Amino acid sequence: ENARSITYGLSSEAAAVVLQTEENKRRRARIKEEAMKQELDRRAAFNEYEDEKGTIRVYARIKGGGKPGDANAAKYTIAPSSEIERHELTLTQTRLNATSTGTRDQASTFTYDRVFGPATTQEEVFAEVGTLVDSAVDGYKACAFAYGQTGSGKT
Repeated sequence: ENARSITYGLSSEAAAVVLQTEENKRRRARIKEEAMKQELDRRAAFNEYEDEKGTIRVYARIKGGGKPGDANAAKYTIAPSSEIERHELTLTQTRLNATSTGTRDQASTFTYDRVFGPATTQEEVFAEVGTLVDSAVDGYKACAFAYGQTGSGKT
């Protein structure tokens, strides 16, 4: 009915253009509505995936191994943990014994959600933690905390 009142008195070609324009507007509105729905679904699925990974994640990044030739520098190994998607970082450091007559290796093992070795690029680190930024942009609460020595590359 609305289309008839709009096209009343127009030539058939002009009426066809008006009708096509109206149809295009309706189609564009449907597509826009569907795109908004898909975006909301994507955000919800993404944040559900992030929740499955855990609301608190701990990462470690190893930057360098000390000064070249330093015998007291800690040695490390990175291995997959028995837990799915977890990594173990074992630091081994040579220490003097209590009487200072000899040395012994002291190993400490830590478990993290992810361990980044010294060859890891900034892009690889951001690919892992950038999802936190996406969640914040989507309106969810997010926090990133970086701890380390001054000048060690926390930014």
